Amino acid sequence: MTKEQLIEQLKGNFERAKKCRITHDQRTKFERLYDCFENIGELETEKTERAMIQSLKKSQNEIKASFQSMLNNSDFCDTLKTLKNYSPIVNNTRKSQEVIISDEKDFDTIIEVIYTTRNNLRHGKKEYTQRSEAILRVTNRIFEKIVFGARSKYLP
Repeated sequence: MTKEQLIEQLKGNFERAKKCRITHDQRTKFERLYDCFENIGELETEKTERAMIQSLKKSQNEIKASFQSMLNNSDFCDTLKTLKNYSPIVNNTRKSQEVIISDEKDFDTIIEVIYTTRNNLRHGKKEYTQRSEAILRVTNRIFEKIVFGARSKYLP
């Protein structure tokens, strides 16, 4: 896909994500935010899936910059602390792969939580619990701030 096509796709995905801001359906909200995240990540790294996640962690990019700028926001930091209380975040398909949040301000760890949450929703084989809903609710609050900040480079 060309850069222009990705930006057009981001535009549509971002409009759908904005409509989900007031929804109580946390799964749909996460999926719409993840679609935007994937578009921005691919624009930033020219990679997809796991390679994109690894590249985002290794380089300076809009997603990382958005996360880092939010660390000055006390509400954002409180939400990160709340997410830390749910640690470990277990991969539902690979139980041996869990994300332990030892430093809630560590970008790499939070990106792994988001990716694991995505994998659990798309590929997970366990029932959706109250804990899952709570993790999604907290992750969405963090994810929304990151995505809405990072998209400004591509969508004025």
